Amino acid sequence: MARIDDRHPLIIIVGNCCSGKTTLASRLQQMGYNAHSCLQEHSRAPRLWNRHKPDILIVLYCTVETAQRRRTISWGKTRWLAQQDILQDARANAHLFIETDEMSREEVLAEALHYIENWRMKDE
Repeated sequence: MARIDDRHPLIIIVGNCCSGKTTLASRLQQMGYNAHSCLQEHSRAPRLWNRHKPDILIVLYCTVETAQRRRTISWGKTRWLAQQDILQDARANAHLFIETDEMSREEVLAEALHYIENWRMKDE
């Protein structure tokens, strides 16, 4: 997961299960961005996301109820709460935090792109 150049920052996306990490990373990759999802919520290392030294850290969030609507899952609130604990460090260090419950995939992508474009313009 190397940086390509300043126009293509390394973007790491974390979040609880079913929050949209894989979808957002895939959409950004299709557009040429150096974006990757990190399964931080399944890690015992609270700073797993930081091993990649991202230029941009995006944290996605959805409630357990939304997660259950989006996918058939065999777990409930207890595991969701555990994921929130594991994600505390990422949330505290996030450049962008998106609550995806009421958002479409296109709206999540648009919000991420808005942040990324502003990030790229900060040094110009």
